[in-house]
Amino acid sequence: MSTRTKITVSLVALIAVTISANMVFAGCHSKHTGFRFHQPLRHDPRPGIVHKPRVVRKPIVVQKQIVVQEPVVVHKPLVQPVAPLPQVAAGSALTIPANFLGPQPGHVFLSIGATKLPCQVLSWKPEAVTITLPPMAIAAPQKACVHVLMPHGQIMKRVDFLMVAPPQLILHD
Repeated sequence: MSTRTKITVSLVALIAVTISANMVFAGCHSKHTGFRFHQPLRHDPRPGIVHKPRVVRKPIVVQKQIVVQEPVVVHKPLVQPVAPLPQVAAGSALTIPANFLGPQPGHVFLSIGATKLPCQVLSWKPEAVTITLPPMAIAAPQKACVHVLMPHGQIMKRVDFLMVAPPQLILHD
């Protein structure tokens, strides 16, 4: 055998031994089944246990004497009476000022409790709307509100008042 052939055979044998050793150390070799590529088994004797060193600290105690020089005075907020709601008779005509109503007339609804009734729009201007409330019989004053809506449905104004019974008698001069 020539020197060149001996060197070639030696290199091939060295490469084969290196590859075999790497596969065995990596856990990819099995005696019974030949070379198989699989994940090596990892064994953890205490799964889920993590050692944390205990840190011991001395408690910090702050002692400070509090001296009150002036007594604390708490002022009660002044409760101001709420202005009474205006009383409006059923069937009355009202002018409600509102900003930016636009030239196109929208809708006006009267709400009493869970009942909503449409109001008749007499005049619609960009700065105010004049309406007539629906006529109805009322036994006692009830809280009501009027909603002024734009043509596309946006509420522009809400007015709260007490709805009272219409007058029984109207005097004319």
